[in-house]
Amino acid sequence: MTELDFEAAKNLKRIWAEKRKELGFTQEQAAEFMGVTQSTVSQYLRGVAALGLEATLRFAYFLGVDPRDIRPDLPEWVVTSKSLKLDIPADTLSLIKEFSVLSSNDKQVVKRIVSSLACSNEMR
Repeated sequence: MTELDFEAAKNLKRIWAEKRKELGFTQEQAAEFMGVTQSTVSQYLRGVAALGLEATLRFAYFLGVDPRDIRPDLPEWVVTSKSLKLDIPADTLSLIKEFSVLSSNDKQVVKRIVSSLACSNEMR
């Protein structure tokens, strides 16, 4: 890992701690939201795995911050400050928390239902 990778990991860990205190989410909930494993989230937070562009964007989206708050070295053209700035509503965080405690089978059922609803809305 490069010096920039270590800086990004340090930034992510700091932002994670601030937001976690504020919003009360877990690594497992973040992993579910981002479509990765809890182990992967942990590796990024500990600086074991380098944060590439995709991982940086996923964390930024989940945490509601500018991706360049995590990786200041990202070029301006990759993402603008406003394109991913997001405050996750409390009801969405509540759903993420509830989803994370479901069994694997129940999670699959919920995913199928949501996918089905999304497809039917696209057809309208």
